[in-house]
Amino acid sequence: MTPEQMKELAGWLAVPFYADWSFWISNVVGVLGLLFSILAFIEARRAKLAASDAGRIVKIQTITIELTEIAQRLDKLDKRLGSGSCTEYDLLRYGRPFRSDQRRRCRDHGPV
Repeated sequence: MTPEQMKELAGWLAVPFYADWSFWISNVVGVLGLLFSILAFIEARRAKLAASDAGRIVKIQTITIELTEIAQRLDKLDKRLGSGSCTEYDLLRYGRPFRSDQRRRCRDHGPV
């Protein structure tokens, strides 16, 4: 290395690195990137909560629709059928998943 190159290198080393604008520009860009990533994380968390709430609502609506269809089918059943007949069997069959007592029987169809 020549003495002139040594003086030039010493001049570069004498100036603090934070005196250059490129240092501050890169720092500002880095801080902004960090801020945007934090905001994106918060927004993603909110979106996750909204999606789970929407999933619950869809499940409730599906159950409501199915129960409405069951109620419409039961309304269309022949009202002339007496007690212990297939009307009771159908009522018990639709309610089977929600019953723990399975002892009732229908004359025409066997155990419910």
